Amino acid sequence: MKDRLSRVSRRSPCAVCGRSDKACLFRPDGSAALCSQRVSDKPARGGCIQAWWHYFDDPARPTPKVAPKVEAKPEHFRAPIEHVDGVLYAEHTKKWMIARCKMKVAEKLLCRS
Repeated sequence: MKDRLSRVSRRSPCAVCGRSDKACLFRPDGSAALCSQRVSDKPARGGCIQAWWHYFDDPARPTPKVAPKVEAKPEHFRAPIEHVDGVLYAEHTKKWMIARCKMKVAEKLLCRS
């Protein structure tokens, strides 16, 4: 049975390139990584991705940096829907008024000629 590979994430970035954008894969036991950024002498075979195998036999292998956990701050709140609706309505009205003025200016210019 083949080892399953896990996708990198912010909590567990790639041990080879350090990226966490889900383009790389790794073995959960940490013995190997399939990196899409750093070239090695062992290209991945099959599939549609272009990546290279990196094996970590050395116990002093690079350890990925783990992103710190960010706590949600209680002082952050969502605006009430009435406020959001009012802001969006004002923006829409403003854009509509500008478009209407541009049309009137264009009409005046066409009527002059």
